[in-house]
Amino acid sequence: MPETIKLEMTPIETTDYRVQIVHYPTQAGEQWRAVALSLPAVVAEGTSREDVLAEIKSQLADIDSMSEIVTIPVASLSGAANRNGDYSEQNGNRVEMSLLERARANGWADYGLFADDPGALELFDEIERERDKHLVGGDEIPA
Repeated sequence: MPETIKLEMTPIETTDYRVQIVHYPTQAGEQWRAVALSLPAVVAEGTSREDVLAEIKSQLADIDSMSEIVTIPVASLSGAANRNGDYSEQNGNRVEMSLLERARANGWADYGLFADDPGALELFDEIERERDKHLVGGDEIPA
């Protein structure tokens, strides 16, 4: 009696790529070009649609076999308060931190090259007042 071998198949994950295929005539005949839209450096050119599709599929398979997708968390100054502990203690009370306070807490330097110039903010306030004078309707926003 022949020996029975049981094989377990591991499901293969597939990744769908959108590929743009362009067909254009040349003096030498037909020309085809395929570009992976999410990876514009992956390009195939040839004289038939089937050839460029096979080539781009091969290139994408090579890339998939040598790569991984990771998620990298990045601190953001926007979003809901307290997502990253965006509260400070003031007189024993928890107070939501302002955008500027959160920026400073995350090491962001404020005002760039104007950081050491106490008159810089006054300059910007004056610029905003002058701008506001020219609003439609001429209404100046109070300082």
